[in-house]
Amino acid sequence: MRRKGNKFNPFNLLVGGWNYNSKEYKNTYSLNSVMIGLGSENMLNFNIVEGFDLAPKFNWRHFIDTGRFLYGSAAARYGFSNTHYEGIGRLYYWQQDRAFRNRTWIYGGEAGQYVFQFDPDNPVLPWFNTYSALFFRENDLKLYERKEASAFLRRNYGTGLNWFVKTSYQQRNPLQNTTTYTFINGDKNSYDNNNVVHLVDEATAWQKNDAALVYATLSYKPGYTYTQFPDYKVANGKRLAKAHPQL
Repeated sequence: MRRKGNKFNPFNLLVGGWNYNSKEYKNTYSLNSVMIGLGSENMLNFNIVEGFDLAPKFNWRHFIDTGRFLYGSAAARYGFSNTHYEGIGRLYYWQQDRAFRNRTWIYGGEAGQYVFQFDPDNPVLPWFNTYSALFFRENDLKLYERKEASAFLRRNYGTGLNWFVKTSYQQRNPLQNTTTYTFINGDKNSYDNNNVVHLVDEATAWQKNDAALVYATLSYKPGYTYTQFPDYKVANGKRLAKAHPQL
């Protein structure tokens, strides 16, 4: 079954990406789809800041031992119009308590330079922006370039108490439109610029800037109950989700 799933298929890479599992699933590798995977970011997209961009994303999971994994991801990017090379990577360790399955640690870091949407919720799907820009001259993707180095730590006690801390240093650079290319004829100046309208109205001019950030969250969900097995216990999560709010 594993070998059958590992068999390379160009069509699968085109529409759904590529996955590979090593012997005994010790390592798992994946790559994003080339151009028509509607559920995730594709490797080939278009926007008027970068033009056509090539953005492969690679993910890796390494099984260390029961309840212990190492995760890594790397993303590269090249814009054929603005000729910028980008690259960013993340590495983190996940550990689960063997006697209490809901108690976990996650810690790691990330560093590099990459292109991001102004809105951290990423409301514009890159594949949708590709088609709307090339066929309808509508580009909603607002981008900036960010250099970053960060470290993060998450703790889940399994009792409803969770906390997360992330520290980072960022350098943010504004980007400008570099192309008016489209598949249809029309006014080449019909594209909007890369400024976010409400930011221009409410803030100072968008310029290169540096920031040191600390982000922390603390949450608690009361009413946990548990099921004890011979070698471990787990929280009854489905019942809990319906019965109690998270604070």
